[in-house]
Amino acid sequence: MLIGEIIYNQKRKRYYLMHRVVAIFLVVIFMVLILLMIFMIVLGNIILKYIENVWLKSLFETLMMMVIPSFIIIFFLIFVPPYKISFKAIIPGYLITISSWIISTFTLELYLRFFSNFKALYGIFTMIIIGVIYLYILIIGLIIGLVANEHIPKNRIINQKV
Repeated sequence: MLIGEIIYNQKRKRYYLMHRVVAIFLVVIFMVLILLMIFMIVLGNIILKYIENVWLKSLFETLMMMVIPSFIIIFFLIFVPPYKISFKAIIPGYLITISSWIISTFTLELYLRFFSNFKALYGIFTMIIIGVIYLYILIIGLIIGLVANEHIPKNRIINQKV
C-alpha cells in the first residue's frame, strides 16, 4: 500500500507496471526539484553578490528559499492522494506543512548556532545524523499536511475514478 492509499483509505485501480512507471516518473520529478533547489541556492548566492539594496537582498533570499520548497510540497500534496484533488483543496495541508517546515528549519538553525561544538564531541558523522533527523522531521510534517487534507470535509473526492 502507498502512503496516499493508507491515509485516504482508498485503493488505486492501476496495474503493477503502470504503477511502477508512475512512481519512477514522480521520483524523477522530485529529484529534478531537489536539484533545482540546489541550483537556486548556488545561483542565488551569485546573484546576491551583485544586489546592493539590503531590502531587495532580503526579499530575494526569502523568495528563493520559499518558492522551490513550496513547489515540492504542492507536488506531493497533489500527487499523493489516490484521487484527483484541486489546488484549492490542498491549501490547509500546505499551510500546515510549510509551517512545520519553517519551525523545523528555525529549530535546526538554533541548534547549529548554539551547539556549534558538536563536531568536537561526536566527530564528522554528526552532520549526517543531524541531516537525516532533519529530513525525517520534514517528512513527518508533510504527512501531517496530507492527513489534514483528508480530515477536512470540503477536501473530499472531486473525481473518484483515478
